[in-house]
Amino acid sequence: MVGDIAEMGGLKIGYDIGLNGRPPVNVARIAQSLSWYREQRIAGRTVICGKNKDAKTWVVALPGAGFYAEVRTPEEMADLLLTALTFEDGEKRPKR
Repeated sequence: MVGDIAEMGGLKIGYDIGLNGRPPVNVARIAQSLSWYREQRIAGRTVICGKNKDAKTWVVALPGAGFYAEVRTPEEMADLLLTALTFEDGEKRPKR
């Protein structure tokens, strides 16, 4: 599923979620397309946060989904990160 989450006059977050027979998002492949990124395990998932080669678009990728936006302010970065990190793919993970 591909689409956008948009706020009128504000941040537009694009997403690509591997549902409905589509292959899941390949986090390693996304990392190769970035000019800069950091990778960390968060709540049992490998998460990548980085900047696209166009130097404007930030990407947050985790197993099953990728989120991206042209971030202009720290508040927009927070919105992108919170949107991506609260994504639930339905997989069971151990409780911490």
